[in-house]
Formats: sequence, C-alpha cells, structure tokens
Amino acid sequence: MVAINLEEFEMDLRYKTWGVEDQLYSPKRKVDNKISWKHPHIIGSFYSNKMERAVEYQSLNECYFYFLLELDILTKRYYVQPVKVPVPYYDSNGVVRCWEHVPDVLVFRQGQLPCLYQIKEAPDPLDKRIETVNKACFKYAESHKWNYKVVYPKQLPDEVIRNIKMLIGFVKRSKYYEQHIPLIMSRMKSSEQLKIVELLKNISSESNTLYLIPIIYHLIAIGLFSCDLTKQININSEISVNLFEESHFKTYFMEA
Repeated sequence: MVAINLEEFEMDLRYKTWGVEDQLYSPKRKVDNKISWKHPHIIGSFYSNKMERAVEYQSLNECYFYFLLELDILTKRYYVQPVKVPVPYYDSNGVVRCWEHVPDVLVFRQGQLPCLYQIKEAPDPLDKRIETVNKACFKYAESHKWNYKVVYPKQLPDEVIRNIKMLIGFVKRSKYYEQHIPLIMSRMKSSEQLKIVELLKNISSESNTLYLIPIIYHLIAIGLFSCDLTKQININSEISVNLFEESHFKTYFMEA
C-alpha cells in the first residue's frame, strides 16, 4: 500500500475539477456481448447524475456496482473501461509479448486512493487466466499509486440489491423537492432515529403528507439520511441524519 496524506487527498477531491481525468479515462472499448456467445451478457446504459452523462454496462453485476457508485456519498467520480493494461505472455517461440486487458471501472472516492475495480460474477481460484490478469492489473494500479480490487456485486444480500435498485430511481431531484426539503430536515433532530411514518406525523398530523415520501427516499439516496439497507426500505424504515457523511456502503469499499 502506498502511503498518502488522506487529508490532502480529500481536499483534492473536494474542490477538484475533472477535465483531465475525463479525457484520460474515457472508455477504451465499446460495450458489447460479442465475445460471450455462449453466455450473452445483459447490456444497457443509464444516465449518471454523478457523471452527467450516460454510463454503459454489459452485465447485471456491472449495473449493480455502478448503481452503488451513484448512491455512495463518498464516490466523487468513476470511469468505466478506463485504461488498457498490458498482460504479458510467451508466444510459441518463447518471446514475451503482451495483449491488452481493459478493467471495468476506476473509482475516485473521498479519503481513499483511487481504486481500479474488476467486477466478477463469483470467485474462481482455478482460472489461471484471471489470475494472470489480476496480477497485471495490480502491478498497473500500483505503478499509478492506485489500489486494485476484484468485487462480486451479486454476492451482496438480496435485500441490499433490491434497495439499491429502488433508491437509484430517487437520486434525481425533482423541482418540487426544493421547497419541502428544509422542512423535512428541520423536523429531524440530529441525534435521533425516526421511522419515516413518524417523521411524516411530526411534519403534519392533519394534512396528507404522502407526497413527501419520495423526497425522503431521495434524501436517503443522496446520503443525507441513513438507514439500514439490509432491511426493505418503506415508510416503517428507521432513518437518521447522516452527520458525518458516512457511506451506506462503507464496508463494501474497505480496501482488501
């Protein structure tokens, strides 16, 4: 692990502009499923509020992980298909040559080194090709003072995946949210946990407050409210103010 002053690194991300990285880490290959004719991937794209452009994926694993990055309050920027990593091999004459591998995503996250991620379905310790690729990616990341990590999003608990899929629909802020967010925040004491239904009663016990539920889900999605993602999110979920900008997904991003 390369030593770094995390406070300085945090400041870099807090006020950073991303023009250089946007050019350097633009996608290095097109998303398709031509090489997976036996097991075709699910390919698609979604609009990233964090990146302010469309993000493509070529599997549900990638889709779930990119959704997670969108929801993670500490992730500031991420680049799919960002670099070409040379992977050495010996040809039939014993000469060392290289082919190029494109890892899945490079993530810039507050308080951590940038991390190059490979997204996989499940661990396969017997696959020598994957082992070779991982060694090459680790060496490449180390040379850039990054970390490297292989992740398996489908191994997240089913309820967490369901909540991620649900919350991603509430990331974008609708126009009518603005006038109601200050009232909602003012009714939440900094040290308390409240069920959403109790918060609604605190706001008004007389008028219909169901229109506020999407706004509360939005505040969870952008990280201003915390809740337990291992349980289904609904009006009976307990929420609290996220005073210290802790991520819902902090254990998932801990470096190996």
